[in-house]
Amino acid sequence: MEGYRGEGRLTLGEISGFAEAVAASLGAVVPDGFSCIASDSVVILVRGHVAVRNLDLADAPEWRVESRADDLRVVLWQVLSDFQDEIIEQLGQAWPAIPGAVGIAVPHARLENGSVQAWYGNDEAVVVALQPIPADRPDEAGGGGRH
Repeated sequence: MEGYRGEGRLTLGEISGFAEAVAASLGAVVPDGFSCIASDSVVILVRGHVAVRNLDLADAPEWRVESRADDLRVVLWQVLSDFQDEIIEQLGQAWPAIPGAVGIAVPHARLENGSVQAWYGNDEAVVVALQPIPADRPDEAGGGGRH
């Protein structure tokens, strides 16, 4: 397979598909006043009508075809962490907050049944869960498309 960065690499179109899926999944859970969009391979956090943070997935790991699921897991965790930091800075308070506790719910991402499952919290107490993102067909993710 000839890909974006050479033989065995994912194409820019495939990476852009992951960006769309990440934006749709995260956009469904960010606080009111925020949204997520994708432009090509870039996932963008928007507050009101202003882009406040972005991450270009094409600049992420090597995106090899044989490791795309784990690459997506790593990149999704990074987006969750970076966007969470920005939301906390913008709001001036913890997001997402752990009910009845001090502090924030930390991001997690794992591979499960061919999809990347991501959430804020821990295994016992999920505070905010994202729609799963299929590791092989990102265009089939819940919510599909831009937010």
